[in-house]
Amino acid sequence: TLPDPATLSKELIHVLESAVIEWAYQVKAVIVARISPKFASGQNPGPRAEVEFWQKKELNLQAIVDQLGSLPFRRVGMILEKLHNSYFDPYKQIYIDTASALTEANNNVKSIRKSQLVMLDYYTPYYLFGLMHLHFVLLSS
Repeated sequence: TLPDPATLSKELIHVLESAVIEWAYQVKAVIVARISPKFASGQNPGPRAEVEFWQKKELNLQAIVDQLGSLPFRRVGMILEKLHNSYFDPYKQIYIDTASALTEANNNVKSIRKSQLVMLDYYTPYYLFGLMHLHFVLLSS
């Protein structure tokens, strides 16, 4: 059960509001990352770094969504909503933004996996031909 909003101290309300601000900054830092840090620093590490980036981002965002769905986080929202507190809208926005970013990351990972399968289908015959050719050359020696 939630406490009666009328019994909450201003200090506790301030702590909840501060928590929402801190969560918003932390979540935004994960959401705004768009490219692998290796690319951002001017390196050219290849496509594997981009694949790893989106896979890690997907896992991080899923972990955040799981935390946002936890009872302690939801209780903060319920209290802010009962108080008609101005921080309730930013609280809701954290979840909306995270869910949207998770959908984007999921779509990117799916797209990357499809691309990997297409590349595998395309290059496998050449790879196998190279192995067969190498085997033939070794047998001919």
